Amino acid sequence: MIFSMAGRAALLRSLSHGRHRLPFSESVRGGLICAAPAVLAAAWHAPLLCWSAIAAFWTCLCDDSGTRPRERIEQGLLFAVLGALAAGYAIAAGAVPGLAIVLAGVSAWLGALVRCRGALPGLRGLLVATAFAVCAAFPVHGLQDARDYALYFVAGGVWATACNLALWQYSADTRVRSATFAWLYALGSYVGKLAQAPDSRHGAAASRAELRTTLDTMSAAISAAPGAVAPACRRWLADAEQAMALLAGIESLLHSRSRAPQADAEAATLELIRAVLERLAEAIDACAADLRRAAKPDAALTAKRLRPFAEHAEFARESADAEAPSIDARAWRESFMTLCARLATLAADADPDSGTRNAARAADAAASHASQPWRDALRAVVAQVRTHGVFARYAARLAVAAMIAVSLARWRSGEQGYWLALTTMFIVQPTFSQTVRVSSLRIGGTMLGAVLASALALAIHSPILLALAILPLATGTLAARAVSYVSYILFLTSHFVLVAHLGTPVGEPWDLAVSRVLNSLAGVAVGVAASFLAWPEWEQHKLGPAAAHALKCVSEYVQAVLRGHASASESESADSADAAQREAQAERNARDIAALRRQACLAVDALESVISATRLESLSSNHRAAHASVLMLRLRKLVGVVSPLEGADAALDHADRARLAALAQSVGALLRATREQRAGLRAQLQAADDAEPTAQTRSFFARHIEHEVIDGALAVSMVVPDVLDVLDA
Repeated sequence: MIFSMAGRAALLRSLSHGRHRLPFSESVRGGLICAAPAVLAAAWHAPLLCWSAIAAFWTCLCDDSGTRPRERIEQGLLFAVLGALAAGYAIAAGAVPGLAIVLAGVSAWLGALVRCRGALPGLRGLLVATAFAVCAAFPVHGLQDARDYALYFVAGGVWATACNLALWQYSADTRVRSATFAWLYALGSYVGKLAQAPDSRHGAAASRAELRTTLDTMSAAISAAPGAVAPACRRWLADAEQAMALLAGIESLLHSRSRAPQADAEAATLELIRAVLERLAEAIDACAADLRRAAKPDAALTAKRLRPFAEHAEFARESADAEAPSIDARAWRESFMTLCARLATLAADADPDSGTRNAARAADAAASHASQPWRDALRAVVAQVRTHGVFARYAARLAVAAMIAVSLARWRSGEQGYWLALTTMFIVQPTFSQTVRVSSLRIGGTMLGAVLASALALAIHSPILLALAILPLATGTLAARAVSYVSYILFLTSHFVLVAHLGTPVGEPWDLAVSRVLNSLAGVAVGVAASFLAWPEWEQHKLGPAAAHALKCVSEYVQAVLRGHASASESESADSADAAQREAQAERNARDIAALRRQACLAVDALESVISATRLESLSSNHRAAHASVLMLRLRKLVGVVSPLEGADAALDHADRARLAALAQSVGALLRATREQRAGLRAQLQAADDAEPTAQTRSFFARHIEHEVIDGALAVSMVVPDVLDVLDA
C-alpha cells in the first residue's frame, strides 16, 4: 500500500510538473515538419516524399536550437547536402557488385570518427553514414534513382532547416527558464526520494544522477544566453553546487542516524525527517511553478516560498530539542535541521552576480574553444587515427558491422532489408557493454512500436489519415528523447513503420511489422557480434584506472575541505586591515573547493558507470566489480560527509577546525599509502577514533564528521587492495 501510494504520488507529480520540462513546443514543431511530406506523399501518390520525411526527421533530430540562426542554417544545409550525396552515391554504386558494400564501410568509418568531437557532431556523422547504408540496402540502383533519392533528401533537409528557423522559436529567456525549471524539478525529486525512504541508502541514486545532468544543462543554457538572465535563474545557478553539497550532507546524516538517536526515538526521528523533507520538496516545487508562470520571475519569489519552510524547520528543531532523550539525539537532529535551514535560505543569501560571472567565464572559454572548429575537428580525427583511440576502434568496428549488414540486406533482396542496416548502425556503440545495453532496449522498443504502428494501420484505412497519424508519433519521438531510450524507440519505430508503409504500400500492416522486428533482431545480432569480435572495447580494463582516479579526486577534495577550515580559522584570528583581500581569497578558496567537489563527484560517477558496464560484460559474478562497488559507495559517502563543512563555518570553533585539519593529514596519508603502510596508519586512525573526548569539548557536528571520515577512510583502505592491487598485478 505504501509503495502504491508513493508510486501514485510520483506519477501525479510527473504529470503536473514533469511534463513542463519536456521540449513540447519544439517537438510539436518537429512533428509538423515530419508529417507534412508524408501527407503530401499520400495525397499526391508520390512515395519518394516519404524519403523526404525521413530526411526532415533526421534534420530535426540533429538541430541544435540553442545556437545562433546562421550556424543552424549552415549545419542544416551541410547535413542535407552530405546526406543527399551519401544517398545518391550509395544507389549509384549499387550497380557495381561489392562497391556499395565497401563504400558503406568507408562512410561508416568516417561518420563514426566525427563522434570524437562530441555527441551532436557524432550524431550528424552517424546519420549521414546511416543514409548511405540504408540506401545501399535498397533494392534500387542506377543514376536516375540515385538522382531522385538525392534530390528528395535535399528537399527534406532544406524544408526542415527552413521550418526550424521560420516557425515558432524558444527565446533565450524561455530556454534558460526551462532549464532552470528542469533543475528545480530534479532537485524536488531528489528531496522527495529522501523523504519517502530516509532510511534507505540507495533510494535517491537515480535522482542524484539526474540532478547533476540538469545542473550541467542549466549552466550551459545560462552561459549561452546572449542577454540578461532572470535574477531567479542566476540565483539558482549560483546556489546549485552548494545545494548539492548540503543535500549530500543531509543524505550522509540520514545514513548514519543510528549513532545519534536512541532506539526508542527512532520512529519519531524518521517521522520528523519525513515531514521536514516533504515540506522542503513542496517548497522547491512551488519555486519551480513560480518560475514557470511568472512573466518576470524575481528572486524575491524564491525567498517568499522558502520562508515558511525555514520557519517550519525552526519549529521542528525546537520540538526535537524538547523531546530528544539524549544530548547526541538532540545534536544529531539539530545538525539535520541546520543543513535543511541552510538549504532553504541559500537562494535568498546568494550573490546573484556570481552565477553571471561564472556563465561569462564559461561562455568565453567556449568561444575560444570554438574559434577554429574545422581545424580542431580535423586535428581531433587525425589524432584518433594515429593513436588508435577509442573512437578510431569504434569507427573500425562500425565499418565492419555496416558492411556485413548491407551484404545481408542485399543478399536477401527484400523490400524491408534496409531496416537491418538501420538497426545495426544505431546499436553499435564504442564499448561492448554499451552495445548490449542499447540492443536490449531497442528490441523492446521496436516490438512495442511495431505493435502500435500495425494497430494504427489496421484501424485507419485512409492514406491521408494514416499520414496525419505521423504527427503525434513524430512529436512523441522528439519529446521522448528527454524521458527514456525505450519510449524514444517505441515512438521512433511506430513513426518509421508508418512512413515506410506509405512509401511502399504493399502487404498487410502485420506483415510489415513482423518484417521490421525480424530485421531488427538480425541487425542487433550483427551489431553485437561485431562489437564482440572486431577489436572489442572492454570496460573491465578501465576499472583499475577509474578507481584510482576516483580515489585521487576524493582524497584531494576531503583534504582541501578539512584543511580549508583550518586556514579559515587562522585568517580570522590574524590581524589584517585588508578585509577585501581576505574576502577575495575566501571566495577563491570556495571556488577551488567547489571545483574539487565537482571533480570528485564526476570521478565517482564515472567509476559507477564502469562498474555497471563491467557487470554487463560478464555472465558470472565479478569479484573485482563487487569490491569496486564497495569502494565507490565508500568514496561517495566520504564526499557527502565532508561537503556540509563548506557552508557550516558557524557550527565549528577553533578547536574543531584544528582537529579536522589534523585529520586531513592522517586521512590523506592513509589513502595514499602502500599496502605495507596501510596497517600501521589504520591502527593510528582507529586509536584516534576510539579516544573520543567528551561532548562538551567538541560539537556533535564536528564529532560526527570526524567519526564518519575515519570510518570511511578505514573502509576504503581495506577494500583498495582488492581493487587496485589486484587489477594492477
